[in-house]
Amino acid sequence: MKLSAIPRRLEVRRLGLDLDNTLIDYTASCEFLAPNFDINESSATRDVIRRHLRQPDNDEEWQRFQSLLYTDGLDSALPAFGAVELIHGCKNRGLEVFIVSHKTKSGPERFGARNLRAPALQWLTNHNLVPSLIPKDHVFFTDSVDAKVESIANLRLDVFVDDLPEVLSHPKWPSSTLGFRFSSASVGDDSPNRCVDFPALSEWLGL
Repeated sequence: MKLSAIPRRLEVRRLGLDLDNTLIDYTASCEFLAPNFDINESSATRDVIRRHLRQPDNDEEWQRFQSLLYTDGLDSALPAFGAVELIHGCKNRGLEVFIVSHKTKSGPERFGARNLRAPALQWLTNHNLVPSLIPKDHVFFTDSVDAKVESIANLRLDVFVDDLPEVLSHPKWPSSTLGFRFSSASVGDDSPNRCVDFPALSEWLGL
């Protein structure tokens, strides 16, 4: 289905965004961390690193990488292209923005059990997203995908954007919430999965 073929949701009042790899772009973070894992930083996308580190019978190094990515890596992470403009546009139009993230309170014990939520909140503050554009009480962290989908339903969000198809296709996904899969590749106009980047979403919302 073409994004342009979906009726513009002028009735949208509550927009939800995923955090990691949706609102937060970790491209520079992956390049920064890659040498620690003997990976050439010039080709160090998240997918490349995952293929390099994640073995069928052992994903220990991949988990160690993620523990670093979602803590130290936040120093290099940036808002996804067009995200800040989208959120500004929502505020100007009176649309409420919520963040719902599947992020446990701490990482694996074997990697130091580092706090994962506090650095994420600090990143949102450092980039002037919380509380200036998004109230702090509009940011939700959950321990599981099931709990994330439940939060999306309880918040009665009109639209939610997530990079993971398994979230959007969850069996308990609320029928009243229109889900978009985030993709920075701008494939929204010809994707059957309703993929969008933030500029395309802003246009669709009429911001």
